[in-house]
Amino acid sequence: MIRYFESFNDSATPMVEISEEIAKAKGYYAIEVTGDGVQRHFIIVSDGVATRVAYPDSSPSPELEALIRNRDLRVPSWIISPVEHDNETTKYTVWSYDAAGQLEHRTEHIYDSRHAKSTWYLPDGALGGWMERDFAEDGSQIEAREFSAATGRTIVHD
Repeated sequence: MIRYFESFNDSATPMVEISEEIAKAKGYYAIEVTGDGVQRHFIIVSDGVATRVAYPDSSPSPELEALIRNRDLRVPSWIISPVEHDNETTKYTVWSYDAAGQLEHRTEHIYDSRHAKSTWYLPDGALGGWMERDFAEDGSQIEAREFSAATGRTIVHD
């Protein structure tokens, strides 16, 4: 089965379903592919060209990683863990693979209405860096801080 959406959002955000005609007219959309014997996934399309494949509610496994390496569509991929909700906090992990199917990094996302933190790790598990953002009650961003393990520097963005 194939369904079309305005865009692909992380596993924590609802997506808006649209018709195939509207999707193709917009040029930017996501196609959900499901069915017997098919790993559920989304193909993200920009300007009519597939740019990424996302596997939501999953985790890396030898079978899924082999599927990413061996599929005909050679674009980067995301494997996105099931979303966890704990009171007001939302957590999930994204594993990012290049077009050849090699793990580039893993990013852990944790956020609530006032704070968001994304921490990324290199394929060997070493810390790559993080970004934290603080928000006002109205949702506007107050400050963002970004750390790079490669440089050891933290940059503050107002």
